[in-house]
Amino acid sequence: KPGDYIAYDYLTESRALHRISAGAVTDDFGMMTVEVRPHIRNGWEIGSPMTTVELYRPSAKMIVVPKSYSENIDVQRNGTISFEAIQTV
Repeated sequence: KPGDYIAYDYLTESRALHRISAGAVTDDFGMMTVEVRPHIRNGWEIGSPMTTVELYRPSAKMIVVPKSYSENIDVQRNGTISFEAIQTV
């Protein structure tokens, strides 16, 4: 359904993470077409109709954006750590 994430492997040791933007219903064979964001780039196409797409705990390879790390640690209470990350391709 819209808002859910999917992930799949493509090429060698590469992984794509997308968010579903328009829902769909599976057909009698368990197949469906969904709209995702970001759009699938050229070369990222799933290799075959039988490619496995992860729906449970989808993940991506990511890196932390330089200079985006921030922490606010208080030993008396819980602290916060924040950072920005981008998907690597």
